[in-house]
Amino acid sequence: VAEISQYIGSGLKLKSAEAEAMYAGIMIDTNYFSNKTGVRTFEAMAYLRRNGADAVRIRKAFREDIDEYKIRAAAIQDTELYEGVFAIAESKSEGIESPTVFASKIANSLLDISNVKASFVLTKYRGKVYISARSIDEVNVQVMMERLGGGGHINMAGAQLENVEVEEAKNMIKQEIDSMIDKTHLTGIGKLEFLGGNQIILTDEYAGLCLMYTAIHGEEDKKFMPNPNDEERFLKDF
Repeated sequence: VAEISQYIGSGLKLKSAEAEAMYAGIMIDTNYFSNKTGVRTFEAMAYLRRNGADAVRIRKAFREDIDEYKIRAAAIQDTELYEGVFAIAESKSEGIESPTVFASKIANSLLDISNVKASFVLTKYRGKVYISARSIDEVNVQVMMERLGGGGHINMAGAQLENVEVEEAKNMIKQEIDSMIDKTHLTGIGKLEFLGGNQIILTDEYAGLCLMYTAIHGEEDKKFMPNPNDEERFLKDF
């Protein structure tokens, strides 16, 4: 919305409250500009700043109170590192205004731990177990959560489980991890190799970088790909 607003017309002026709401939304969606962030993201942020968005006021609005901070610290302290790289934690819902949102913040924080490839934070709330799953680039948490009835994106996903306890849900996550490691489940592209990049300028308004990469698929991926006529070429390319 912020990007489109820039080109509607020179007379359009957002209210500061509107600009701050958009600014805050982008902050949350990108996890403070660490995920899915590009040149156009910062151009949109600059536009919102020009329209009165106050970054300091927004940052203060997202601060946690001391009780929430203690709960988050306790969840991180009791985190289990399954197979040494998968962080699994439980977040208490008592005393938290939005337990599921709070759990997602913890999941993001766990990715800051060295060697952690993916994080899973579970919250028992209103009779269900909510799972917030996060990863950086090596694990497709979307596929894992879809197998548990949820969904999301490759690096940000979640699920809701009924009629189970937290420990049961943890075991279900571990089973999915084991299946992924044993290559019994399709987990998406196995590896991306970056080949280089060049600057591309179409007009003064549309400019950026053209990134080149190759996708290396595993054997499990090949099983689910449509077979082309030239099987020999297919196996060579993939």
